[in-house]
Amino acid sequence: MSAAGVVFVLSAIVLLALVATAIVLRVRVWSASDRAVRSSQVPSGPVAVGARHLGCGPTAVPAQLADWHVRGIVTVQPLEPTRAEDVSRDISGGPRWRLELGDTADLGPDERILLAGFFDQAAPRGTVVVLEQDDQSTRELILEAVGVARAMRDADGNVRVLGWLAVLIRVAAVLAFLVGFVAAAATLGAGAATGVFFAELVVMIVTLVLCARPVRPVASEREFRTQLRSMREFVRTARPDEVTPALLGWAMLWNLPGPWSDIAPDEVLELRWRERAFRPVGSLDMPVITD
Repeated sequence: MSAAGVVFVLSAIVLLALVATAIVLRVRVWSASDRAVRSSQVPSGPVAVGARHLGCGPTAVPAQLADWHVRGIVTVQPLEPTRAEDVSRDISGGPRWRLELGDTADLGPDERILLAGFFDQAAPRGTVVVLEQDDQSTRELILEAVGVARAMRDADGNVRVLGWLAVLIRVAAVLAFLVGFVAAAATLGAGAATGVFFAELVVMIVTLVLCARPVRPVASEREFRTQLRSMREFVRTARPDEVTPALLGWAMLWNLPGPWSDIAPDEVLELRWRERAFRPVGSLDMPVITD
């Protein structure tokens, strides 16, 4: 084998080793969460905030209300269904909702922010709010409160980990690509060299993308996201003897799959499939999966 051929083979091996290293770093070091283990442990943050990381943004508010209802924080009661003549009007789907404030003594700051979308901050226990179908201003406040609570959770940001290694891998990948292509052009025919060029180009781009953001969430946020993934596995695979009312809010993110609907009170069942009921008309809350 010629010297150019040896260089070509070595550059290809180096490029493949670099992309493999980048994959390991992305999965093990720069991922948003650790490996999830099926668990019924309640995550350390509100349901509506966790919904975004699970790709369940549209069901965030119904799930949060279901969680509050079973915990006695907000009593939810549907008052009347949507009338047929209302469908074409600027109203949100679902019935009118009666919300009664309960015991909020144990709420954390992020849940208090969410609660402020429904009740005044100084509202005493027993305060009742009726959410009318055409009350778009309150729904805008609810949506804003969810956004503020999520931003508060993100305030700690990310930490850069092994940034120097990411830079080194990216530089080495570019060099291995250039050297490999030049060696291939000197060793192989034009057609084969073109094929090598595009194959190594794809590997190099993948490597660069994997090393683009060598960051991970701070420890508390990473733990929260790991808990979310563990909860998702539990909800989706729970047996009838494992379901518990305390987790109905989390199960509501997936509209009470399997045996969860069997133990839900009527008020919680009414919150199923109500993605539009608590959002302003025309608003969007697209799923964003970050795990």
